[in-house]
Amino acid sequence: MQPNVAERFRRSHPGVKIYGSGYQTPPLPRLSAFGKIKLAIAIRSTLMKRTSWKTTLGAIIALIGPLLPQILPPEFAWVGQAVTSIGVAFGLISARDNGVTSEQAGAK
Repeated sequence: MQPNVAERFRRSHPGVKIYGSGYQTPPLPRLSAFGKIKLAIAIRSTLMKRTSWKTTLGAIIALIGPLLPQILPPEFAWVGQAVTSIGVAFGLISARDNGVTSEQAGAK
């Protein structure tokens, strides 16, 4: 009897841990305290450069959403979808947050 696909994969890739039908990805690297501070400063400077900082914040939140299922356990994968939805909704609701008309903003 020939081994199934999972068993052949396990034999040809001994260092990869398998559970379910997929394989375990390597853990994401952790940021040091200095790296976290640098990231916070970069995000803050990006938000302050924009006139519509709320829409930029909504986009950043929406971009964080797809990363969460890679970090969280599989039973909390829905959190990533929720964060993405909240970020998109926040960005769309505040799309005109700079308080100027379309002519003043240069849209027309």
